[in-house]
Amino acid sequence: NATLEGNGSTSVAALANGLSLELPTAFGSASGQQVSIGVRPQHLKIGDGSAGLPASVRLVESLGAETVVHTDVAGQKMLVVAPGQLSLRPGEQVLLSLDDAPLHFFDAEGLRLEHAL
Repeated sequence: NATLEGNGSTSVAALANGLSLELPTAFGSASGQQVSIGVRPQHLKIGDGSAGLPASVRLVESLGAETVVHTDVAGQKMLVVAPGQLSLRPGEQVLLSLDDAPLHFFDAEGLRLEHAL
């Protein structure tokens, strides 16, 4: 869950524990609105730089052609489905990248918000 903050041309989702996520689309008229943000697990990436959401690895499932990584981001469980085999261990700290990931926004009633509110 997050709170939308914006000024009409840029928007930020304020997440738990002081984390924030810059949004690729403007939600200026929805500023202050509580939302849920959805992203498909195959669109998340485990980053190797300094940008991304800090996450703790909870479980790693090696499935041959892909690896499913169960993570915790500020108390929220998130899955990452990555191609190939990753050598991660439970308890390891990683960064989750949302670069170019299609994000989906839902209001408190679970209705989808359009990207150009």
